[in-house]
Amino acid sequence: MEKNEYQEVKKAVMLVSAAIVITILTIILTRSEALQKTVRPVSSALYAPEADGGWGETARIKQGNGEFTAVAVDDRNRIYAGMKSVKDGSCGISIFSPDGKLVETIPVDAQVLSMATTSDGVIYAATENQIFEILPGSGRRQIKKWTALNNKAILTSLAADDKHVFAADAGNRAVYVYDHDGRMTNTVKGNDGFNIPSPYFDVASDGNDGFWAADPGRHQLENYAANGRFIAMWQTEKSNAFLGCCNPAHFQLMSNGRIVTSEKGLVRIRVFGPDGKLESEVCGPDAFEPGSTCGHSIAADSKDRIIVLDPAEKALRIFVHENSLKAGFARNPKEGIQNSEFRSQNENQKFKK
Repeated sequence: MEKNEYQEVKKAVMLVSAAIVITILTIILTRSEALQKTVRPVSSALYAPEADGGWGETARIKQGNGEFTAVAVDDRNRIYAGMKSVKDGSCGISIFSPDGKLVETIPVDAQVLSMATTSDGVIYAATENQIFEILPGSGRRQIKKWTALNNKAILTSLAADDKHVFAADAGNRAVYVYDHDGRMTNTVKGNDGFNIPSPYFDVASDGNDGFWAADPGRHQLENYAANGRFIAMWQTEKSNAFLGCCNPAHFQLMSNGRIVTSEKGLVRIRVFGPDGKLESEVCGPDAFEPGSTCGHSIAADSKDRIIVLDPAEKALRIFVHENSLKAGFARNPKEGIQNSEFRSQNENQKFKK
């Protein structure tokens, strides 16, 4: 081979090699960018979903040295959070104003796993097998303990109306109906028996002297009167059905008969119409810690803001639909982050409004 031909071949080989290297680097960078989108740490900023469902995260409430264990709202849109101190294990309930400012902290002697409130200011809080009734008042509140349930009980959800308190027990697969004095008046075990494969079992007041309960093993909700009479059943349309063994993990009722659901496995929060048709996705798996499969507790206030308890972020995350933003219901996201220090039980003994 002559020298000139050798140089041409060498040049061609170098060009081909360079093209291959550039192609490989492009593939690596493209995959890296896609991976970064997938595992983006949610703590870096308020979440903005890629899918246009009309929802966005507008605020995040954090407690400096406390972990959230439960979430609820009242009819004044105040936010109630079960808390556990990571320093000494003491437990309490923190109450926040609708704009996320700490209003009150109530010490309790056990970890709160679910809560409900009434219009007269009473808080009902559940541990694994017992309900606490926390009366309204200033300073240290009076707390009444109701009769504990059996050792098999796993209380996973509470709801209340003007007459009743409804308590979902995943361990015994039943919903208990109490009056406001703590007397159990009925036990509802489902029209065909509630199918509860794992400890996810939510209940909500239907606002008409009855309740809705999740039947997660059947991927549906069921409506009962307080006396146990079956009223109705709700399912999603097949094209947007729940996946996995037991969903929805959590649900709440919204305005106009809509339902917001929180799913485990494929972690996502979605809003459905009363007919079961999907209206929008609030957030998907990319909103949460990579690899997360747990169902996130949720609450919905009267303005249809959705409050999500995110244990990985140790935060309550507030999601608002763009229609509410236009109506002026939401806060300025730049003012959204709160970081109120959680007082331990000993400190709370000194804490007075």
